[in-house]
Amino acid sequence: MLLDWDREISWCAAHFNGDSFETCLKKLAFNAFFYHIWAERNRRVFNSKSLASELVLRMIITDVRMKLSAQVIKTPDSDRSRQLFHKWGIHATFTLECPIFCTWKKPPEGTVMINMDGSLSDTSAGYGAIIRNSNGDAITAAAGSTTPISITVHELQGIEAGLTLALRHNLNYVCVGTDSKVVVSIFERNNNNVPWRAISIWRKIKRLSQRFASL
Repeated sequence: MLLDWDREISWCAAHFNGDSFETCLKKLAFNAFFYHIWAERNRRVFNSKSLASELVLRMIITDVRMKLSAQVIKTPDSDRSRQLFHKWGIHATFTLECPIFCTWKKPPEGTVMINMDGSLSDTSAGYGAIIRNSNGDAITAAAGSTTPISITVHELQGIEAGLTLALRHNLNYVCVGTDSKVVVSIFERNNNNVPWRAISIWRKIKRLSQRFASL
């Protein structure tokens, strides 16, 4: 489907953000396209000469390949990434994420544990929380999506969701578990030097915390 010019640019701006090698390839192709199309326009207007469209396309592809050939490209392995780099004829090393083994620390008897997490990508973000009793049985859980801000903000959103959920279920004795050193340091500093983007959500957490018998 062909879009008008403004919608084409808006689509590119929305889908070409981030700093992954896949995004870098798209940005380079975008820039090379305009560079060579404009150069072809100038040839026709000022020199009354022209190149075949196939040659212009080949010049665009060659430019992108040359720019990326000087870099060591490592990118997460996926069918989409493999197909993209294969079509462009660009060598890349595809990496697999190694599993991380961890254990769950149970709370004291009569206390529940709120475990939370946040996630962030180029185009989306999310958070979640799960509450378990001292036997490890899940009591309730919550998850949400939001506009990407920062991983710290989304980790804190997970804590807010967990605390709100605990109050909704009349759970007054809680522990909070997180794998984020930044979030732990925020709690330890207790309001000092909180990242400005996280100040609002941190204040909400502080207000919620005051409603528990033990936290």
